[in-house]
Amino acid sequence: MNRIGIIGGSFNPIHYGHLFAAEEARVTFNLDLVFFVPTGVPVWEKEEPLLQGETRLRMVLLGTQDNPFFRVSREEIDRSGKSFTVLTLQSFHHLFPDSLLFFITGMDALFQFHKWREPEKILELAELIAVSRPGYSLDQFSGPPLNPKIHLLKTVGVAVSSREIRERVRKGLPIKYLLPPPVEAFIHENKLYREEVSK
Repeated sequence: MNRIGIIGGSFNPIHYGHLFAAEEARVTFNLDLVFFVPTGVPVWEKEEPLLQGETRLRMVLLGTQDNPFFRVSREEIDRSGKSFTVLTLQSFHHLFPDSLLFFITGMDALFQFHKWREPEKILELAELIAVSRPGYSLDQFSGPPLNPKIHLLKTVGVAVSSREIRERVRKGLPIKYLLPPPVEAFIHENKLYREEVSK
């Protein structure tokens, strides 16, 4: 049985934090492939509009191209309506009916998991990998024992966020070494994030 990881997000832009989390999960859980799924219409209200889906998708393709275990999916970009995780997992379940699915997310998202659409259905379709990140540790998780299909993955983390990268671009500060060189070049060549409100 193949083991397939799925990592979703706005990827506005994709950076080394996303990539490291995906690779750490791949190695730790012996995943055969990891699919990056850029958000189409976000479920939660964003502080600022997202770049167009095709632009973010292009950055994800550029950022993942050097890893033979990474793939990129248009699932949420092409789907109408909000990008609910449960719908994405249902689609992957139909595409890979004989595979075991793992949904990779950040530790911060685990604290909001009970607010996601159909969390019980999500855990029927996939196992959840919650990756620690700077500012969130496994020790912060409290409450009833975790569902056995929820895994906590402690890593060294990469202290970078998409919002920080956008702000640095607007301020004219360097973003080198925060994200893959092809993504950095794409941002500069297309003058992305120069305006206060992304277009």
